[in-house]
Amino acid sequence: MQNLPLFEHTMLKNNGINLSGGQKQHISIARELHKDVEILILDEATSPLGCETEKAIQLSIEQLIGNYTLINNYP
Repeated sequence: MQNLPLFEHTMLKNNGINLSGGQKQHISIARELHKDVEILILDEATSPLGCETEKAIQLSIEQLIGNYTLINNYP
């Protein structure tokens, strides 16, 4: 999100057209991880992301083990 002029305060345009595909994926993952659910199903959720970002997100997901029932299809 560093390339957005106001970082996380940048107003998104219709359907997020001012975001890259990776940025949209970050937001989708964050939304799902923020929900208060009992079961979280992830099907290759990080596959379109870069290697470093994928590792960081997978570490965050692994920290949820024990708090949720996780079904994750790691590539």
